[in-house]
Amino acid sequence: MKILSITVPCYNSQEYMKKCVDSLLAGGEDVEILIVDDGSTDNTGAIADAYAREYPNIVRTIHQENGGHGKAVNTGLANAQGLYFSLYLLWHTARRRRLLLRTSCLIKVS
Repeated sequence: MKILSITVPCYNSQEYMKKCVDSLLAGGEDVEILIVDDGSTDNTGAIADAYAREYPNIVRTIHQENGGHGKAVNTGLANAQGLYFSLYLLWHTARRRRLLLRTSCLIKVS
């Protein structure tokens, strides 16, 4: 079981999602990154799928019709398999130390 599930809600985010997702990969195999493509009309879904193919043990992509930020967050939470859950917005970047320190304010998924 993964220690931490991180949801990254995305909508038409092709221009800036790579920096965020790349920074989360520092968590390694203990982290599950759920990229929720909320009905994007640009290349967001394709970029997310590429991450899932390249990092199959870390990244999962979920595609859904556009339902807004809240629905994308809830979709991530519903699909989380880690012990803890966190939300990252695309303008966030994470260093491994900060990522691990965030566990003190996470939602326990059970």
